[in-house]
Amino acid sequence: GDGCSPTCQVEDGCGNGVLEVGLGEACDDGNLVSGDGCTSVCQSETLSYAVCTNTAATKITQSDCEALIAFYNSTNGDSWFINANWGTASDVNTWHGVFRAGNRVNTLSFNINNISGRLPLEIGVLTELLDIQISVSTLSGEIPSEIGNLTKLTGLVLAGGQLEGEIPNEIENLSLLTSLIILSHNISGPIPEEIRNLSNL
Repeated sequence: GDGCSPTCQVEDGCGNGVLEVGLGEACDDGNLVSGDGCTSVCQSETLSYAVCTNTAATKITQSDCEALIAFYNSTNGDSWFINANWGTASDVNTWHGVFRAGNRVNTLSFNINNISGRLPLEIGVLTELLDIQISVSTLSGEIPSEIGNLTKLTGLVLAGGQLEGEIPNEIENLSLLTSLIILSHNISGPIPEEIRNLSNL
């Protein structure tokens, strides 16, 4: 689980330093850190993080901005149908699909926008998110457990993708959810018992 098996063989997966195209990797620099040319989910970075130091222009915190750039790079933003203003030194309310309240991002909304790739671990930084709507996508990989950091979420839609693995147990932290839609043919395992505790659904 740390990149080296009990018999000292390199394990498959992002962060092992081996490019594994069959696993959907576009790069693998041997770590799970974004901002170094290869994202935390092994996708090439095409947008620079430099704009995020200009908080007066983006109107959001640097950490929120960096999480958005990680999202763009990890979900192949250059191939989105609409990616207007992403990565520019402008109010993020002008970045397609992004809405803020004050200096924090509170909504990500993408409908039929050719979203692909993987959700980055940095999604968990956007702790003021109230709503995530990603529909008719080809998202792949696992739903990161960091989704459980988004405790203010009231709506979560991840639909039409190729997400795989189990729904993370950390979903139980999203106690304010009133809408939860996860559609994928590749989700496996049981529905977490913790979902029963989400009393607003």
